[in-house]
Amino acid sequence: MAAVVKPGGGLAVYLYARYGPQLSDGIRKVTTRLPVRLMLGLSALAVPLYYPYRLPGLGKLLNTLCPISLHPDWRWRWLDTFDWYTPQYQWKLQYPEVFRWFRDNGFQDIEIFDEPIRMRGLKANAHAVAAG
Repeated sequence: MAAVVKPGGGLAVYLYARYGPQLSDGIRKVTTRLPVRLMLGLSALAVPLYYPYRLPGLGKLLNTLCPISLHPDWRWRWLDTFDWYTPQYQWKLQYPEVFRWFRDNGFQDIEIFDEPIRMRGLKANAHAVAAG
């Protein structure tokens, strides 16, 4: 992707982070093998479960045992939860490696945002790279 960004253009990424509890990785060993239609149904459970997951104490326990998206919009919550548990392949990264990707591909003014990993940078102009 970085190769097709024009000088002065921007690139933003939103990636899975390799931080925090990873119980969902164990759950994914099962869910990635289930039929997609079943996973659509199971991930739809995130829609009403939003409310108990938002309760102090109980919500933290539930989210540790079986994380779901807590997006306030039910459609995004359903999609995010489906996206976490269904795809066979999922890569989790750390901020330093993503920062290096940006730097090694000629990006400047790299901004780091809150988790999960969100980062944005501007592709250096050709004369800025030659001078640098």
